[in-house]
Amino acid sequence: LINSMGKVDKHYSDIEYRELMEKFDSRVKKENKEGGGKKTDLKELHYVMDKLVEGYNQSEIAKEMGVTQNCIYKKILRIKNTFNRIL
Repeated sequence: LINSMGKVDKHYSDIEYRELMEKFDSRVKKENKEGGGKKTDLKELHYVMDKLVEGYNQSEIAKEMGVTQNCIYKKILRIKNTFNRIL
């Protein structure tokens, strides 16, 4: 879904997209449950994905969320890694 440039690559039907997002959500919840550290906020990951779809860049998303650009970079990396594990 998100390519190496951090851009959204949507070559999925609506049904495939929904199924993929369900798998994504389940995976993040499972990793949150199993991990001992800080939990990943699923709503924040969805927000970042939505903003990427809308064409926002990392800097713009960071400014809108009131966090550092590095924080957004890490969220995008988490999103990409999660999709790589489920695909």
